[in-house]
Amino acid sequence: MKINSADWTGVEKSTVKIILDTGEQLCVPANVDNRHWVEVQEWVDGGGVIADHVVVAMDDDTFFQRTDKTMGRIAEDAMVLLLQKEVIAKSDMPDAMWAKINARRVKRGLSEV
Repeated sequence: MKINSADWTGVEKSTVKIILDTGEQLCVPANVDNRHWVEVQEWVDGGGVIADHVVVAMDDDTFFQRTDKTMGRIAEDAMVLLLQKEVIAKSDMPDAMWAKINARRVKRGLSEV
């Protein structure tokens, strides 16, 4: 099952309508015991987006465990964007932070900032 997109259905946000790469549409309950919901969560962990999806179906500990890694990448991308748009100067932040960001960028085949 390869998900192309996902949207909440209903006011309670307890079900997600997903569209697969085949064009097939499925309604998946936001329930950690549902095998399709597990696949939706894996898709989100890989970068797919459903607004506030984790708040509905996860306890706090699971929410933070699943989103900490993504938040680190978001913070990294935000710092690079702020630097590139000249909102901040490289000297505004610690050299150690830029060293970590650049090491990750190089591993992904990108140039250092």
